[in-house]
Amino acid sequence: MLVCNGCGSAYKEEELLWRCPCGAHFSLDKSFSMNPSMIDNKYRGFWRYNKALPIEDALSAVKIGEEFSPLVTKNWNGANIHFKYEILPTGSYKDRGIAVMLNRLRELGVKSVYEDSSGNAGASIAGYCAAADIPCEVIVPESTSRGKCVQIEAYGATLTKIPGPRSAASMEAEGRGRNSENRCENIYASHNWSPYFAHGVKTWAFEIWEQLCLAPSSELMPDAVVVPAGQGSLALGAWHAFSDLIRGGAVAKIPRIYAVQGSSCSPLYNAWTNGLENVPDVAPPEGKCIAEGIVSTHIIRGAELLQAIRSSEGAVLAIDDEKTVNALLKLAKMGLYVEPTSAVAAAAIDELYSSKCILPGECVVVLLSSSGLKTTPYIQEILDERKI
Repeated sequence: MLVCNGCGSAYKEEELLWRCPCGAHFSLDKSFSMNPSMIDNKYRGFWRYNKALPIEDALSAVKIGEEFSPLVTKNWNGANIHFKYEILPTGSYKDRGIAVMLNRLRELGVKSVYEDSSGNAGASIAGYCAAADIPCEVIVPESTSRGKCVQIEAYGATLTKIPGPRSAASMEAEGRGRNSENRCENIYASHNWSPYFAHGVKTWAFEIWEQLCLAPSSELMPDAVVVPAGQGSLALGAWHAFSDLIRGGAVAKIPRIYAVQGSSCSPLYNAWTNGLENVPDVAPPEGKCIAEGIVSTHIIRGAELLQAIRSSEGAVLAIDDEKTVNALLKLAKMGLYVEPTSAVAAAAIDELYSSKCILPGECVVVLLSSSGLKTTPYIQEILDERKI
């Protein structure tokens, strides 16, 4: 069942609603748990956690080579940081949530989908739809990086560019969703609204638990995780995963969650610093944002996100473009080539240590959300400006 976070109404999943008629988003009506005995060793990647995922049949799920993303330990200004480098089949962490969401929709009989995206989610759903032979349309803002657009079209999806900011693409998709008469034939498969996506994303935190806590030579428990945040799915994913692990008796606590936004568009940070219980909308930023993938003016799960971060004793930060670019180039010199959106999380490391939010000797995981290959022309512009 799907339960509305606004009015509390419940609906069968087979109704294929992407949000409640009252306008609020859905959550699933059940909780999950995870522990070492529940890991399904038939799989090498995140499908090994299928007992804690909202799908019925992992064996018949469409897969395109999902395996663990690497955990790379590097020295960052004297601190040993574990970088979770999300190089998945389509190049970003979005594959986790999209794989679960699309396979669940496939189980429910969906025949075609459309989605709005700033690029990475669109590329992911286009890739999984290609593998599943499901027609797909991706609606993107016209400012989306050319590399991401090429990837979407190469998979065979229809690419529709919408003038204006990221929010304009969302408005176009949501408008179609409200007017859809046959959801099964053409469903609005919004990763931001979908509860299936939210649970798929949590597998990144299951992986670091297995890579650190269950490793014979390590057996570390993360004290803190640092993630880029637009809609906040990575932060919520960490909260969901460690909550599942607590229910399963595998861990005793949730690591502190630090969500990082770009200062040019930071509604979550604004709400955090003002002690709010939900996240008010903000105006679209003027001009191009370095971290285009986390530009979100309307955060759908804002109240849940703030509650999760507070309950973990974490915080929200906002990082300016100059620090983000410096972190991007520093990561590249370490062999970690990421898109600028990923670099905001790394850019927050020094601030977290200097403010004593993170203490020397603590186990810290920083998530790098996507490959720099998606934004190489843009990174070339940065290099040209720096005359490197």
